Amino acid sequence: DGEALKWYRLAAEQGYAGSENNLGNMYCNGEGVEMDKSEAARWFRSAALKGNADAQTNLGNCYYLGLGVREDPGEAIRWYKKAANSGHSAAQNNLGAMYATGEGVEENMEEAVKWFSLAANQGDENAILNLRNLKGSISAPEVPEKKRAGMRLLSCFGDGFFDQDGETDPPFGGGRKKPRDRESFMKELRLAAENGDGDSQNKLGCAYERGEGLPRDKVEAFKWYGLASEQGHPAATAAVARMYHVGEGVRKDSFEAFKRYVVLAGKGDQWSQFKLGQMYHAGDGIPRDAEIAAKWYALSAFQGNPWAQLKLGRLYSLGEGVQKDRAEAEKWLKKARDQGFNPARGFLEKLGEAEELEEEEP
Repeated sequence: DGEALKWYRLAAEQGYAGSENNLGNMYCNGEGVEMDKSEAARWFRSAALKGNADAQTNLGNCYYLGLGVREDPGEAIRWYKKAANSGHSAAQNNLGAMYATGEGVEENMEEAVKWFSLAANQGDENAILNLRNLKGSISAPEVPEKKRAGMRLLSCFGDGFFDQDGETDPPFGGGRKKPRDRESFMKELRLAAENGDGDSQNKLGCAYERGEGLPRDKVEAFKWYGLASEQGHPAATAAVARMYHVGEGVRKDSFEAFKRYVVLAGKGDQWSQFKLGQMYHAGDGIPRDAEIAAKWYALSAFQGNPWAQLKLGRLYSLGEGVQKDRAEAEKWLKKARDQGFNPARGFLEKLGEAEELEEEEP
């Protein structure tokens, strides 16, 4: 490590971005040198400004976790975007997580899926796991599934619409399969939706939201999701909540989103439980209440939501809304980490460092 440090420093001092990033890693991990997060962040920044994608991702991690710099999710997003746009899979995965949770940026599940998909296409295991976690929630949009040529987005209408056999199921179920014809299919879908079929209304909303088979129109999407939601369609209700929450297709109204998340969370939807935890934690449209936030995070975390596990772990580490408990914090952060959720690794490291400092105190 000492020899590596010597050569990395020599090259870094001459302005080589790769060596600056490597030197930052050594300071960050205490390899061959005393651990110094501020010095790590300094070297990451120097390399990041030269366009090094690894360093941009590392600097984003520093801002997300508050390592050597002030914790700032918005600044983390800025650096993740720079690296993600150059094709860095870890940055793409992290950016997807930020869009999925609404940290540092407005929640946008479409963007989350896009960035997770780009990372997954490069074989990033964490992104693939994150996509699987999203797919387990009715509040999330359809997400990529591994197929012959890798990862791709599923149709709003299910995987069968563009099958190899050239046929598709009627949009409202039943009947015989028909030759694949997008225009005819959309006409049939609209007729079923106008006749009050909730599933067809939801699919039509999805088609308008994504611009799949129809011109993209968020206002029309919200209208059709709303009609399906009035019939109790859970995925449509989730879409209405999401659109109210971020102000897409309708004026932003956190309380309207909150009311719908309550309905879905009460039926056991883990993503809605997580969103309620976020809203109570931030005081988003409702009075801030960390104790209630912790309860909703816990319900979601017990169902395996890694974002909720991370949040719950952080609350236990800070004693916010729950009694401070290092063991519980570690337990939930490890559960998130074991699902490939990278931010949990950083918080576990911080938790370990804090414990070491406490042990060193006289």
